[in-house]
This record gives sequence, C-alpha cells and structure tokens, in this order.
Amino acid sequence: MKATSTQLGLAAPEYVLFPKTAPFISPISLNSGAPAPCHKQAAGSRWGNRGGGIGGSDWGLNEQGEEMDENTLPALPTPDVSFRLFGPVEVIADGRRVDDLGERKERALLAALLLARSKRQRQDQLMGWLWDEPFPESAHEEFYRAVSRTRKRLGNLGFDLRRDGKSYELQVSDERVDVHVFSALVKQAQDLLNNDDRQAVAVFRKAFDLTSEVLLADLDGHRVDGLRQQWAATRRQAMLQMTQASLRLGRHHELIAGLIVEHLDNPYDQAVLELLMIASYRAGQQVQAQQLYLDLKARLADIYTIDTRRLDDLYTRMMNQDPSLDSPAEETPTTEADPGPEKRPENEASAAAGTHFEFHGKVVAPRAVFGVSNTFRSR
Repeated sequence: MKATSTQLGLAAPEYVLFPKTAPFISPISLNSGAPAPCHKQAAGSRWGNRGGGIGGSDWGLNEQGEEMDENTLPALPTPDVSFRLFGPVEVIADGRRVDDLGERKERALLAALLLARSKRQRQDQLMGWLWDEPFPESAHEEFYRAVSRTRKRLGNLGFDLRRDGKSYELQVSDERVDVHVFSALVKQAQDLLNNDDRQAVAVFRKAFDLTSEVLLADLDGHRVDGLRQQWAATRRQAMLQMTQASLRLGRHHELIAGLIVEHLDNPYDQAVLELLMIASYRAGQQVQAQQLYLDLKARLADIYTIDTRRLDDLYTRMMNQDPSLDSPAEETPTTEADPGPEKRPENEASAAAGTHFEFHGKVVAPRAVFGVSNTFRSR
C-alpha cells in the first residue's frame, strides 16, 4: 500500500490558482538574439505550488500573501503578432521578425492555415500544400510532425491550432494577415469608385503597398502556382480600376510611363492598351495613341482572330476628336519635384539613369506602373 504524504509526516502541498495567461520564454528566437517573452492562452486553469510560480514569483497571491480570486488576477498582454504571406512566409511579433519558422513543409502548413481564414481544413487539403500528388509514403508521419511543431510555435505566440478528427482549424483575425488586409482594402476602394475617386485611389495605393513581393516567395508546388495566378488576376483587376479612377481625376501624365511598361510586358492585353491610348491622347500625344492601336492590329492580323471592337471604337473616336475623350482638369501633383541627378543621392541617380528607354520616339522613365512601384509589376 502506497503511503500518503500525511502518513510520511510531510506537509501536504498547498495549491493556488495560476492566472489563465501565464508568462514563459518562447523557444523561437528573434533578430535580437534574445529569447522573446510571450504569453500563451491555456485551455483551462493552471495550477502550481505556492511560492513556486514561474520565475520565482507568487502567482495567485496579492501583496498581503492572500489568495486572489481568478477574476481579479492581473491580465498579462499577449504579443502583437501579424503574418506576412507576400514575400517569404513571415511572422512578426512585437515588431520583430520571428527567425525560425521551420522547414518548408512547416511554413507551407502555416500559410495554408492562414489562407483558410479561420475555417476548418481537412488533413488531405492541408497535405496538398506540403506535397504535390502522389504523396510520399512517409507523408502522414511527416505531416503530423509538421503539425506538432507548428502548433508549438503558434502556442508560443498565443494561438491555438485545434484538431477535430482529421480536420484542423487556426483562429486568426483577418487584420493580422497581409493578404486578407489587401483584400479588405481593395473591397473598400472598389466601394468608393465613382463616388469618391480620389479616396478610392488612395486606398488602392495603400493596398498595393502590401504587395511589393511575390506571394509565398519561399514556397513552390501546384497549389502555390495556382494561388499566384489567382492573385495576379485579382491584382490586375484592381490595378485597372485604380488606373481608370486616376484618369477620371485627370492624372494621365503620371500614368503613361507605367502603362507603357505594362504594355511592353503584355502587348496583347487590350484593357491595358486602351488605358494607355486614352492617357497618351489626353497628354497631347494623339499620334502615338493612334499608332499604338495600328501596331496591335498589325500583330493580330498575322496571329489571332479576336474581338477588338472596343479598341476599334476608341480609335474611331480619336480620329474624329470626340470631345468625350478630353481630359478633366488635371490635378496638381502632390509629390515633390525631382531635384535632378546633380542633387539626387548617388544611388538614386544611378538607379534612375538605368530606367529610361525610348518608346515611339519618346524617352520615358517608368518609375511606376499604374501609379504603383515597379516592384509590384515585376512580380
């Protein structure tokens, strides 16, 4: 028969309630090289010996050494965490990048859970992000290992990766994930179109500030490739809408260089060509605008038989100098004037010098595409 502590003459340990949020040191290192203090939300109450709290403090006691009710225990802050999927998969905790997110499979799992927007995902759906089919024989074992490590990392940051049978769920609010913030901003900008084009353009620009890098740049596979194509279509549509709004505001001069670059990259994109023709026409470059149309028709005559009636109509209106094509009053640019190469910092001057090129007899400097930085366009 096993002896109890009382029978052995030992005092029974006295327990007090720990706060539901208890501090600990995260095993995930940050850029500073120091361990990051984080806080984890426990599923239930934590219990421990009085006087034996983490770090030697008397958790659960007030200044008089009396037990505190669970509801009166001080709340500890959780780290401010955000997730970035444009570019390599990254986690930012309290303004600093979390260094170790594991191997590729673990980063792919985290990305898949974040893209699911807090919705439950079946195991086979998640495995499709880690491997292209057919899955390797060791796939299930490696998947469970990736889940275990990802759950631990997320737990250190205050998030709970839940499992229900063969389904998994990660609750993360949209405002913490850059791709969801982008979608929300684009929706907000689209709602403003026509009613407040100036504000719509400003919101569009704010959205595109998030997208300067390739989506999931450190991942690959069929799922990733398909997602990038979907996002490219989404961003292109938003770009076209922002450019149309900018034209309605009379900002055609600032759009031309970027539209030229986009047209050179996608010479058969009629939507881009239409916007470039309008911007050029309004900037007093009527001959160049008409030549753009004629060049496209010449290329299509030998390659494709496609519908160009919209461009045909635009060309006819330009030839007839249709007043509806005239520009609204052009806004005064709000950006500071370029000081010129002699006053510009050396690195900026050399960078700008390499971006000028000739197009239809004019030298242009494509510093932006659709009014957004070239970094976005090149992706």
